[in-house]
Amino acid sequence: MKGIILAGGRGTRLYPMTLTIPKPLVTVRDKPLLNYSVQMFVDHGIDNIKIIIRSSDLSEYKKWLDIYSDSFLNTNISFEEEFEPMGTLGYIINHLYDWIHNEDVFITNSDDIKIPDLTAMRAFQKKNNMLATVVLTEIDNPEEYGVASLNNGVVTGFFEKEKNPLSNLISTGVYLISPVVWDMNFYTKEKKNLMIENDLLPHLVKEKKLGGFLYKGPFFDCGTPARLEKAIKEVNF
Repeated sequence: MKGIILAGGRGTRLYPMTLTIPKPLVTVRDKPLLNYSVQMFVDHGIDNIKIIIRSSDLSEYKKWLDIYSDSFLNTNISFEEEFEPMGTLGYIINHLYDWIHNEDVFITNSDDIKIPDLTAMRAFQKKNNMLATVVLTEIDNPEEYGVASLNNGVVTGFFEKEKNPLSNLISTGVYLISPVVWDMNFYTKEKKNLMIENDLLPHLVKEKKLGGFLYKGPFFDCGTPARLEKAIKEVNF
């Protein structure tokens, strides 16, 4: 199975730490954040993984792979260099279409820690005949995230960082996408910078083909100093 890890962000909210190290390589419990995302994939049989990175960070990621490759045996990990910002979806559509278009693919962010059951998620998507599924979890401060409304497992609305969100269910940044999606008419080929949250999910909501997979396990967003500190104190796996 195939998976994509989005690791091209600048991590500006963690400056000055991320001026010298890519955000996904910041450590929690002596492990880079990226390790948690890779391990989540490996634990569910996703053994062909592409990591989308900024081209300027390639040497750092090569060092990371040299150090940790033995931790992910029998797993093919390769890097995709993003030479210009293309959003969370642009690079995938413009450069990885031929790699993924015939198969389901998992996509995840790389600046947080979570352990959803991806095997159950895939079964959920198949059972409910969804074209894509997003992992949702309930938190106390949803206004800082993408929020979803849900009805019997089907996402009926998706709203990005609203002041008065309609629910406490947020996206954890983990997606399972069917190959049918890539041939749907939800983007123009001239547009290079595309976002999963803004360009893809609303389209699938309209089609009633976006599933919401509920997750009640640990979720640590490490995108700010305070959240990173919380993860360092509380992560126990």
